[in-house]
Amino acid sequence: MRRIFLSLLLCVMLAGCVSPLPTYEWKGVAAALQTMQQRGALIQTASGTATLTLRRPDGASVRVDAAFAAMPPESLRIRAWKMNQAVADWTLRPDGVWIWQAEQEEATTDEDGNPSAPAGPPAGTWSKHHSELWPMLFGIITARNGDQVLESKNAPFVIRRVVGDMVAEAVVDKNTLVVTDCRILNAEGVVVQTITLERYKAFGDALWPMRVKAEGEGGSFELSFGEVMINDELAENALEPSGRAKKVE
Repeated sequence: MRRIFLSLLLCVMLAGCVSPLPTYEWKGVAAALQTMQQRGALIQTASGTATLTLRRPDGASVRVDAAFAAMPPESLRIRAWKMNQAVADWTLRPDGVWIWQAEQEEATTDEDGNPSAPAGPPAGTWSKHHSELWPMLFGIITARNGDQVLESKNAPFVIRRVVGDMVAEAVVDKNTLVVTDCRILNAEGVVVQTITLERYKAFGDALWPMRVKAEGEGGSFELSFGEVMINDELAENALEPSGRAKKVE
């Protein structure tokens, strides 16, 4: 009994134990994709809170509070605050990607000392194609013509998706049929962003990664979800870009 109590106490101290994921008998790629697509379709909306850690290429980092709202496979918005001050707002929708970060509004001047426009969004990290890729980067697989599957025996399989001049590759564990890693490659085949998905949590038969880590040319971020609500009604303007955000071209 004491050992069970200590185990439960450890779970609480570690912010909750993640239940074991369901496993599947391997019946081939087609059956696996069908299962993943059916599971992804169970998530009509997702929303909740998170802790967001942002790191710049020079190593400077900041941890902020965040809230998110999503309507897969179309739209995602993430907002962040530090000491009740807004510091970032990202919106990804079929009609584009909008980015706002507080540091972009710092005053800049040209060679003559005249004020110049604030810096634009970090194109090295975000592109307009992320509006089509974000569900995959959060482990949600939808049916799409043109997707390729790369399979090798006794190893994870890879879903390869081409969007414009970018390629996204999702690595899928054959036992649990969840996306564990993603890679974004540019037109030259160079990896420009990597994403790791961890600590999936079951919401009925639906799954959501409770930690998402991304690294790219413009820096990195780690999104650790706290409270997550699946299929709750979203506020009317939950997926509207911030008026201060710039559209990524």
